[in-house]
Amino acid sequence: MSGFHRSLGLWDATMLVAGSMIGSGIFIVSAGMMRDLGSPAWLLVAWVVAGVLTVLAALSYGELASMMPKAGGQFVYLERAYGRLTAFLYGWTAFTVITSGIIAAVAVAFAKFSAVFFPVLSPDNVLFDLGFVKVSAAQVYAVSAILLLTWFNTRGVESSKTFTTVFTTAKIAALLALIVVGLAVGMGTDVLATNFTDGWRAATHHVDGTLSPLTGAALLSALGVAMVGSLFSSDGWNSITFIAGEVKVPLVYVPIESIMSKWYGQSSQNLAQIFEAADEMGGAIIFLDEIDALAPSREQNMFEATRRVLSVLLRKLDGLDSASSTLTIGATNRMMDLDHALISRFDQTIHFPLPNAKERAAIFGNYAMHLGEEELAEISEMCDGLSGRTIKDICEFAERRWARMLIVKDLPPSQPDFKYYRHSVKQWTEKKV
Repeated sequence: MSGFHRSLGLWDATMLVAGSMIGSGIFIVSAGMMRDLGSPAWLLVAWVVAGVLTVLAALSYGELASMMPKAGGQFVYLERAYGRLTAFLYGWTAFTVITSGIIAAVAVAFAKFSAVFFPVLSPDNVLFDLGFVKVSAAQVYAVSAILLLTWFNTRGVESSKTFTTVFTTAKIAALLALIVVGLAVGMGTDVLATNFTDGWRAATHHVDGTLSPLTGAALLSALGVAMVGSLFSSDGWNSITFIAGEVKVPLVYVPIESIMSKWYGQSSQNLAQIFEAADEMGGAIIFLDEIDALAPSREQNMFEATRRVLSVLLRKLDGLDSASSTLTIGATNRMMDLDHALISRFDQTIHFPLPNAKERAAIFGNYAMHLGEEELAEISEMCDGLSGRTIKDICEFAERRWARMLIVKDLPPSQPDFKYYRHSVKQWTEKKV
């Protein structure tokens, strides 16, 4: 089998993004941001704005990833938009500077904070000095951490995602504990009052210890400079796009009304575009609901537009134009109306029988919760041979009739009476007969 093994689910992808974003950056950059702004309130604003921008960017990338779920992330998007040269330059820059620099910064921070507990890892502990370069214990520790994680990731997707999930869960738990403890301590003292008494009074700190107030354009400029740190710490939200080719195949639900069009030839074109889009995504599961309305039997009288839609569907399922990486599922309550050639295109047919009396009573109970067991049993006996969807329609029909009666007689809102359900069943079955 060619290509990547799709084994990452929603939870794994979420843990990867969270693990990439939550790190030492928030502890490294906060001091520098505070020096630029000199205000706890404006510091929080910088973080909030960075968060909003990150969410908007993630939503945009989510749309791109759903359209082009291939390994490579930004490389794939830039290649599609601007060509291979631009994509190559980005990929080379990401490898040599962007991603490498971020990994190095995180590793250095890891070594720095580890030295708090293990002083032997301090940057001041120089292992050897060659004159033009000094190698400290912190540098060796940081490089060793990078090599260890790299080796672990080369062992495969399963090992990597387990490792990521475990450590991300630990980071989230530690961060939540830090927040709870910090708020608990802060609420019990005058720390919050002290910090936020002049919380909106921004000022820049000079080397000599003096302060200069920040207002207007100067404040906006300082806020922009400070946001470099918050945006750096938020980096990682796009990390899942680099392994989009390893995420499990998406399910595409296709209601018939999204395909059918009043314009001649548009319906068949819409259907073809759905299969083409699924193929561009690297494969998908397409679920066609009420497929009998889309592809009825050619033995019946059908319009030419419907015949074109059926022709496209047959070619896409099993023909020279078939989408080999796409799995198609169709659902219908009227299999007898389907074209025989269409039925033969499906590898497997699964028959779900109509609900029995007990199951019909349970379905009625989901939509008419105020009815008693005896009433549900009685009405379910009247609906022999009806599907769950039909029972839902009957309940909605009874509720509409009841609501109309309340409006006409100007009565207060109440639950529909049982006789309305019983009468609705009789009307429905007589109409169908």
